Amino acid sequence: MAEEENLSNLSSEQIDQRLEGLKDKPIVRSPEQTQRVLQKLGDQVTREREGEAPPVSLPIEKARRSVRKSIEKADQLQEKVGRLIEGSDQAVEKFEGVVTAQEKAVQKGRMRIVK
Repeated sequence: MAEEENLSNLSSEQIDQRLEGLKDKPIVRSPEQTQRVLQKLGDQVTREREGEAPPVSLPIEKARRSVRKSIEKADQLQEKVGRLIEGSDQAVEKFEGVVTAQEKAVQKGRMRIVK
């Protein structure tokens, strides 16, 4: 909590300097943490080889799949919107046709306008 307050008082240049300093530092893990990570990866690889689990996917591949899905959904939505526009255009044409037919009927005396 004190660290958050400390960061909020820093200027953006000071924060940038701190981040630059952190770039070169390696991530330090305890031997136990390292062992757990290696064990999880080993278990995952074993499951993959036995066909029990999907392959470990890299974050880049996950992002690519996500982008592809988003593009596919956008394309589907665009198609739906196109169909809706076509449908509304057809409805307007039908309505205009009905109005035109009514106007002709009124002109010929087959229909009266009642107010």
